[in-house]
Amino acid sequence: MKTKEELQAEKESLRGQYNKIYELTVATNDEETEFCTIFLRSLDEQVYKAVNTIIERDELGAARVLINSLYIGGDKKETITSDFDCLVAASKYLGNMFKTRKASIETLVKKK
Repeated sequence: MKTKEELQAEKESLRGQYNKIYELTVATNDEETEFCTIFLRSLDEQVYKAVNTIIERDELGAARVLINSLYIGGDKKETITSDFDCLVAASKYLGNMFKTRKASIETLVKKK
């Protein structure tokens, strides 16, 4: 695992390269004293479609696709993707990446 200082330096470097990055931190032991931190880029249409195709039948597979597709740095992504407990924990928070901008729609009818 990288040190906090190494992760911070990498995060600052990535901020200069990407408009938006996500930092995902997952406890890697039951005592929650050791952590894995990875950085993910923003979701794009291709990854969005791939994940939506998988998510209803395999939530963990969808989480794995997200991490593998969007990973841009930090600790080794395999620390999360190859450990069941870590992947389950990560999957609970990866859904936050799907939040969209606010939108609305109204039905307008012709006045009589």
